[in-house]
Amino acid sequence: MHNFEFFDLKIPFIFFIFYTFYIVTMLMVQIDSYSAFYDNGHISQTELHDLLTARNIGTLYIVGLATDYCVYYTALDASKLGLVSS
Repeated sequence: MHNFEFFDLKIPFIFFIFYTFYIVTMLMVQIDSYSAFYDNGHISQTELHDLLTARNIGTLYIVGLATDYCVYYTALDASKLGLVSS
């Protein structure tokens, strides 16, 4: 966090770095995949966790339309992997 002065006020300013990853989630056609990290059977893992770890990313903002499926299971798996999500 950095501060910059604007009309004699110190305002906190946070630098955000945005990454775009394209992750293939249907690694096995026979098993559905709601999570961005694993298939539903937790048999296959996508490369997302490795990509985040390599870049020291520990906080995720997960958005989507179906919070009862894809968003929910991605947030759940992120938590199990030790990542902070909201």
